[in-house]
Amino acid sequence: MPEGLLPPGIIDRSVKALFREVPEAFFRLAGVPVDPASIRFEDVTLHLPELRADHVLLVGSEQDPTRYAIHLEYQLQPDRSQMPDWIFKTAALARRINRPVILVVVYLTRGRYRRFPRSYSINAGRLTNEFRFHTIHLWEHAERIRSGELAELAPLLVLCEDKPTDQTLREERGLILALNVSRRVRVELLAVAFTVGLRSFSRDVLETLFREELQMLKEASIIQEWIQEGEARGEARGEARGREAAAREMLLGVLQQQFGILPDAVVARVNEETAEWCRNALAEALAAGSLDDWLLRTRDQPE
Repeated sequence: MPEGLLPPGIIDRSVKALFREVPEAFFRLAGVPVDPASIRFEDVTLHLPELRADHVLLVGSEQDPTRYAIHLEYQLQPDRSQMPDWIFKTAALARRINRPVILVVVYLTRGRYRRFPRSYSINAGRLTNEFRFHTIHLWEHAERIRSGELAELAPLLVLCEDKPTDQTLREERGLILALNVSRRVRVELLAVAFTVGLRSFSRDVLETLFREELQMLKEASIIQEWIQEGEARGEARGEARGREAAAREMLLGVLQQQFGILPDAVVARVNEETAEWCRNALAEALAAGSLDDWLLRTRDQPE
């Protein structure tokens, strides 16, 4: 499936779902020894929706003097435009949770890029501010995933290769099925492998390779979230259609009251217009002296 046809945010959402299930795998990836029992997630909304971090992982209790937090972000390819937001979020999080916060950026694919920034500089005249952050190149850890050391990250193996093959998917599936994890975690990892695989493979290929697990995938939280969001979008569209129908009905009622029986062409036009157009046209109807006058007033009204 061409990358441009992927559902919006599918890779970002899938990677978030993966680390949500196996956060201890991130610390092993970063080479940081941490007791899994000491890890927990922090609510990462900073009042404004656009200031939501990908993940904030807290390590240690409030009484632990060595406690700290990881502000974790992911990028498929380097995008410097996101860096000012990262810096702001990291500083705001540190102030909010009252512990050191380390920004870690995981670059997921190598692609054609040669430079993967690990700092952000602001220059003005001879003055410079520089903010450095820790980075991880996922593809450099592909062998650790294959060896089983980071087997929980198997769903991301296809991102480590410029041209992954069906064999890569088979490796992912085998690693996931061999893990000693609960059914729920296994389902989540398989679902991530499937969704991330959509970046490089057709749905037919994925359904063939994961045919024995397809029924299980419906249980995954990421799939359930998409279903719920789809239902919500449908409800939103239904509400929008309801608003448009109400606006059209009100406009037609006013026009009939003002000018009598309406020509079919006028009714048809109103029934094709948006709620906003109908509201504007209603104001013109109240000011118009005749139906022809109203038609003239609304002839060039933006749709």
